[in-house]
Amino acid sequence: MGKNNILVSLLIALTASCAVPVTAFTTRAFVTTPNPRLPTPVLHRTKTTVARAHLTQDENFDKLTKHRSGGWLPRDSRAVANYIEKLRGEAAKNPQDLVEPVQTLGDMIKEDKAMLKLTNEMFNEAAKIESKDPLGNASVKDLDEFLSLLNVIVTNVSPEFTLCKNETGSEEACGLIGFPINALLDWPMATPTGYVVFSNELINQQFKKILMHWAIFLSSKESTYSLTKNDSKSTPIVVGWLSDYAKKELVKVAAEATGSKVTSNMTFEQIFQCDPSDPTYGYQSWDEYFTRLFQPNIRPVAFPDDDNVVVSACEAAPLQISPNVKLDDKFWLKKQPYSLQNMMNFHPDAHKFVGGTVYQGFLSALSFHRWNSPVNGKIVDAFVVEG
Repeated sequence: MGKNNILVSLLIALTASCAVPVTAFTTRAFVTTPNPRLPTPVLHRTKTTVARAHLTQDENFDKLTKHRSGGWLPRDSRAVANYIEKLRGEAAKNPQDLVEPVQTLGDMIKEDKAMLKLTNEMFNEAAKIESKDPLGNASVKDLDEFLSLLNVIVTNVSPEFTLCKNETGSEEACGLIGFPINALLDWPMATPTGYVVFSNELINQQFKKILMHWAIFLSSKESTYSLTKNDSKSTPIVVGWLSDYAKKELVKVAAEATGSKVTSNMTFEQIFQCDPSDPTYGYQSWDEYFTRLFQPNIRPVAFPDDDNVVVSACEAAPLQISPNVKLDDKFWLKKQPYSLQNMMNFHPDAHKFVGGTVYQGFLSALSFHRWNSPVNGKIVDAFVVEG
């Protein structure tokens, strides 16, 4: 049965959508198909840059080049530093006790001398190499400040759409704070010690709880503020997700899919289900906006009656395709090596997918964020694998 099965892995890159932040785990489903051979993938390729964010390091660890892809953070480090400075101002203006999952993370680290030492080294390493904030300080100074700023995010912050002035003085999209927590970890997580810290299973488990807490805010009416908020005095400039500029950018991305019925001269309202008579277009939360639906027939299924075709399960840019996978093979998922066994969480049916093909896609922050079955077939099992 090995070649009669297709493994579909939906890998979501650093975003919180639906009622639960999917950054905390990866969802995997098995789909069986009666085809006598493994179908050749037919994918809707977009122009969106795929995620290959990484640091390139020289022998002295003195010069690092930061690559940000996919539009989840501004490419200009100064924009990220200014955003963190804004968070710092909010924390000072409205001090509050740490919420339980953030407090627990701090306690976990401080009660473990080895982990506390590693965490302090992580921020020290980042301070030596990262771009500074407007006052010349490291963006995040230490663990206590990180916890304070993290607390602001998970209780009060939705992702924001930002503009910067280009060389001619005109305003243009400069990348957005698509996942605010990443702004705090932009440099610390990329250091050698940061890699060790965030490879710790207990740290990852606690971050899942923190993300789950953030999901409560992102599912609330209060989270819609970023849909309409405009702040021309902010650096970078903030515009609402429902502003004319942001809507045009979303239309542009939706029109990039090959064979799309969407064209760049269409409107947001023609493409997505919404209520323009309402200030927040009928979206009752940030999550509801983020997981907005297409209008009917905007994305027809390609070759719906041809079981030899695998269509893209979502608005993803192809990141990697691994054919002829083995039970204990190695390939990269989010820059980490996984065997087929690990990927399927040692499921008893894992052996049936030996010789199959793994397709990994990447979603940009401006993409449509819902998923559909890429093949005809029957779902025989579905489960959550902790990240």
